[in-house]
Amino acid sequence: MKQTMLIKQSDGGTDQNNTSPRVTLASCLLIVWLKLVGVVLVRNAPGQSVFNPVEHVMGSLSMALMVLAVCRDEPKEKVIEHEIRKCGSVKNFVDEFKDAKPEYVAAYEQTMETSRSLIKDAFS
Repeated sequence: MKQTMLIKQSDGGTDQNNTSPRVTLASCLLIVWLKLVGVVLVRNAPGQSVFNPVEHVMGSLSMALMVLAVCRDEPKEKVIEHEIRKCGSVKNFVDEFKDAKPEYVAAYEQTMETSRSLIKDAFS
């Protein structure tokens, strides 16, 4: 039987702080779900971002997105914008209307097309 171990490198930010109980629990769940022998969590020392590959990747992304302004187009029906605001978040809007009024969700997705194209062009 093949035994697998996961080595996970992160920048040690608040969402991936290896000493956080939430990250520890998530790592334990990874062991169970992926049937691993173990997980090794690695992070760079604070102040050593020059050696941190995660920071290098983020720098490239920042450069690519630096001149990009992203926003949604105005929906053709004003009621859609009103419903999004009323729901408090896009996720809540989609959850509420995906079955009841799928045309609202489709109209919202259409408002994101310009932004999607800009981001796609920035990385192609």
